Amino acid sequence: VGEDARHQGIVAWLGPLEYVDLETLVHGEREDDADRREPALIVALDGIEDPRNLGAILRSAYLLGASGVIIPEHRAAQVTATAAKTSAGASELLPIAQVGNLVRALEELRELGVWRVAVHATEQARPIAQIDGTMPLVLVLGAEGHGVRPLVAKNCDFHAIIPMARSAVGSFNVSV
Repeated sequence: VGEDARHQGIVAWLGPLEYVDLETLVHGEREDDADRREPALIVALDGIEDPRNLGAILRSAYLLGASGVIIPEHRAAQVTATAAKTSAGASELLPIAQVGNLVRALEELRELGVWRVAVHATEQARPIAQIDGTMPLVLVLGAEGHGVRPLVAKNCDFHAIIPMARSAVGSFNVSV
């Protein structure tokens, strides 16, 4: 804990984060996961750079029932103390896979029966509520300011947007 750390008087040493493989995100790793009836819902992050955004995404993904999160190994925020604190503990509860190449990871997920959805505004994008949520899905969220990279988007089966009631401030923050 650094000198400027804000805390509630308790510090815990957790050790290094243990990443899981993609198959674990799809099929689960515990015995009770094997009988899981819900289809996989995975969140893949394409170049998220702010550790606070990463932490907020981990927290939301956990609370909304995601099977896990995929983060790139390079040019992206990692699960640091800041991300872990922002996640309010979700970083310790939600399976996280770290991949060297997101496009290859999406191809592997396709082979595992997971449909890939790029959440970004394009002509082909439709409201996210129109995507069949009964299928195993990976939602690909793009970087702050840049969105989903073209090559990543090209390797997705669907393109979706989250409709906004107003547009004067641009779009949602990726962590939302």
